[in-house]
Amino acid sequence: MVQVELKKLQAIEFDIFKEFKRVCEKNNLTYVLNSGTCIGAIRHAGFIPWDDDIDVAMPRKDYEKLVEIADKELSDQYFFQNYHSDKKCGLVFGKIRKNNTIMSENYSYHIDMHQGVWIDIFPYDKISDDLNQREKDKKMIYLLKNLYIIKCGYKVPEDKNTFINRIIYAFAKFLLIFVSIDFLIQKLDKELNKYNNTDAKEVYLYGCLSPKNNLPCEMLNDLIEVDFETEKATVFKEYDYYLSRVYGDYMKLPPVEQRGNGSVHFLHEFKECID
Repeated sequence: MVQVELKKLQAIEFDIFKEFKRVCEKNNLTYVLNSGTCIGAIRHAGFIPWDDDIDVAMPRKDYEKLVEIADKELSDQYFFQNYHSDKKCGLVFGKIRKNNTIMSENYSYHIDMHQGVWIDIFPYDKISDDLNQREKDKKMIYLLKNLYIIKCGYKVPEDKNTFINRIIYAFAKFLLIFVSIDFLIQKLDKELNKYNNTDAKEVYLYGCLSPKNNLPCEMLNDLIEVDFETEKATVFKEYDYYLSRVYGDYMKLPPVEQRGNGSVHFLHEFKECID
């Protein structure tokens, strides 16, 4: 594991967030702080002190607008990455990466894609009201997502590097010789947007597998501002419902031994200001 100066990493990520927020405010785009970033805002008025990333989420229509305008609206210090702008990235969501930095991971450092420090941007997609169909759709997305990741050339992650998984990976990699990246991206686009023009009642983050992440559509229209470091940021007005549903007692600090940070454990390299 590469050693990371956490405060330095958080400072870069916060710069990216401020640029993301500027573009959203200029173009009337809706976003919310998501996952641990939302906990950090509510519990610490900023980063969770030991956290190493920023997660935000957007309604699909706002996310697609950001995809459309990112190239011209973002400062030249930043790059918007998703499977259209950087086809080998292996993502079903987006990232804004900072140029002249490197934050690469053990299973993808070798791939020819932008490897800068990032914040994650997840689109909220509508999901079927039929519970059986919902599970089928999630399984299809999960399959397509993993086939796309393998096609991009990702290695088996260290925490999943079992004999069985290596066999499955090798078999899938062989079969994918006959499938293009463009085909997989097209299929993912279709599946992710399957219900977005319907009257479905709930939305879902396909980057998160737990059904606890399902939310009523109207929650995306009812937001408030809270402190996040030196900025104001938007969260669900019903943030307690969201966070309690996903994390339980989110205001209780975890034991010291559990205060690790996620992606740092999988980092291959971290550098700032590459000439």
